[in-house]
Amino acid sequence: MVLADLFGDNLFCMCSGLRKAKPPTSTTRAKADAGSAAPEPAPAKVLQCSLLFSSTNGGCFMLQWSDGPLPDDALATFVPTKPVPPYKLKNEGRSELIRDAGGPNARKFYEGWIAYIRTAVSFDGKLQLIKNMDFRPVALYCLDDTNSVRKHPFDAVLEFSGLLVVAIVPALSRDLDVIKMEPSLFTGAGERIGCTCEVGAEMSKRRSSAAPASPPKLPTPKEGASPEKEAPTPVAPPTTGGS
Repeated sequence: MVLADLFGDNLFCMCSGLRKAKPPTSTTRAKADAGSAAPEPAPAKVLQCSLLFSSTNGGCFMLQWSDGPLPDDALATFVPTKPVPPYKLKNEGRSELIRDAGGPNARKFYEGWIAYIRTAVSFDGKLQLIKNMDFRPVALYCLDDTNSVRKHPFDAVLEFSGLLVVAIVPALSRDLDVIKMEPSLFTGAGERIGCTCEVGAEMSKRRSSAAPASPPKLPTPKEGASPEKEAPTPVAPPTTGGS
């Protein structure tokens, strides 16, 4: 009797467990599939060139090529759209751009910014200004091929296509706060208070140097002449008059 009671209790528990068990739902299966799925590939590394400033050598602008995280002290960065020569990545990708830019001669400081922008133009890069130096903040103005002038904001990407001239000037200057301006006047004002780069001329120069040289023209043969080399026409010797 006791064995029957025990057997009956065990059978009741087993049946109850079967009733409580639920079949796997689609959500459960999805979670299981997600747990067994392969990890997503890491994002591709992007090579970029940053502008840095150091107090050494009288105030030095430097280039930093890297496909890693953006340096904390980067003033600007650009992503090239043209191949970068391997030598640019030597010395951990760092090279000096211009020195003696931190003294009282503000022109050298603006020249450092413009030298960096010229580098970006040479690689047809997409430029982004990140932050200013506290002791000498600057502003970037652009003149496009319709003679329209605009001030480029920080943290926005700048592409050089369609631009004629860019200028680095003191941040508080209002000399270029206009709607339109002739290129010569824009360049003159920019050079007077800061420094400029003729983007259109730089890009044209790069395109012409990259264009393949046209093959030399071959002389066309005369009509009816054989393609082989023609024999020279004999010339009669000059005659002398009789005495």
